[in-house]
Amino acid sequence: NHIFFALTAAIVFETCRTITKDIWSALFGTFACLACSSYIFWAGTAKDHMLTAMVLAFVIFFFIQYISHGRQRDAALSFVCSGLLIWVRPEVGFYVTIFTGLFFCMPLIKQVIKKEAPFNHTLKSCIPMAGVFLGAVPFFINNILISKNWLVPVFDLPRSAIDSGSATTIPLPISQVVSDPSIINEAAGLNIFDTLPRVWEMITHAIFRGFSFDNIVSGFYGVMVFPENGNIGFLVMCPLIIIALVALALWNRKISQLSANNKEIGLFLFVMILAIFLGYLPQFYSMNISLGVLPDMRYLTPAYLPCGLFSIFILTKVPFFKSPRNYLTYGLIGTVVIIPVLFFLMVFVHPFGDQYEGYAAFFKFVILSEVIVCSGLMIVSRFYPEDNWFYSAVLPYLIVLMLITVFSFQFMLATLYGMLMKMNGYTFWMPLVREGINLFIVVQYVPAI
Repeated sequence: NHIFFALTAAIVFETCRTITKDIWSALFGTFACLACSSYIFWAGTAKDHMLTAMVLAFVIFFFIQYISHGRQRDAALSFVCSGLLIWVRPEVGFYVTIFTGLFFCMPLIKQVIKKEAPFNHTLKSCIPMAGVFLGAVPFFINNILISKNWLVPVFDLPRSAIDSGSATTIPLPISQVVSDPSIINEAAGLNIFDTLPRVWEMITHAIFRGFSFDNIVSGFYGVMVFPENGNIGFLVMCPLIIIALVALALWNRKISQLSANNKEIGLFLFVMILAIFLGYLPQFYSMNISLGVLPDMRYLTPAYLPCGLFSIFILTKVPFFKSPRNYLTYGLIGTVVIIPVLFFLMVFVHPFGDQYEGYAAFFKFVILSEVIVCSGLMIVSRFYPEDNWFYSAVLPYLIVLMLITVFSFQFMLATLYGMLMKMNGYTFWMPLVREGINLFIVVQYVPAI
């Protein structure tokens, strides 16, 4: 996961450089994307969320390269990575593959309808999509080993038992799933003509069970801002997307004047955000209340990446984004200075209590306050000329301050939370990192009074 995090950072930089065409904007974008996420936290654990984010980063990078340069090999590599993502996280990989495929096919279909290209040429242009099957080879092998059917994944095996009432509605233990002959034989004995309807049922079940009031309304609001389980809402961990959406609404005319190529890149990033959220739509209500979804909305971890990239895409096109080198410099200096100050307030002053819940509430309050102030000032600034000093002297640095605060929050999760909450493998599992942290932070356990 440490290596995956490093690769993700490198791919984010290359993607930002393709989007912005500027080294300093790309460096600032990398800092912003990693700050507005929980990747530093998950890089220090043995969970698979960092792997999911890295593979998605490759999908996005190669497809943006395809949009920018029109090379078929880039499209093929993107689809290979999306197939691999199906193995890593089927619920994410399925929607990412479908949406990427649609995005790839729509221009080709339009050419056929307008008779701008012969049908045979269009079919040849679709060959890169076959990369999905190459990337999904580990997924097929895993299915053959477990379910004895290359198209039926292990998570779908207990569905028939649950639907028939012969099992509880809670997830069955893996040991029970793979050792129950009736469950395994049901999938193993299917031929291709019986397998395809089973797969179609699995897909429709995953899609339509999410369309409920609990998921779409109460679940979505909780997951985004204030989950009922008391953990960190998605928008608190990634507030930059709020700033970007406000900027898009305020400067939409300027952004709409971008080249067709740039518009396509922005639209693709937005589509990737939708793909990930649709993948977890059926679970929004359970994510909102589950005590196991911690410390952030961890299943939505992949969405931090396209949200961050989309935000950088928007913000680098607005008038006040003029000095990315200065923003990065002050951001890094501010991180070194402000993190100790915030930790002092949080640990010694206890503005919201001396427990982890109080520490998290402190950061939530500060981050949301900064979002409100930045959004309000952006709205006010639209009533003044674009050459006003406010654009370059105040507004961008307030956004940088917000990024520093979010990064500090993530640093707190990766240190204090990771050391105190010794469960589920969230603690530092590499001895070098663990001992390095212990040089600076000491946790002393005292008996209860």
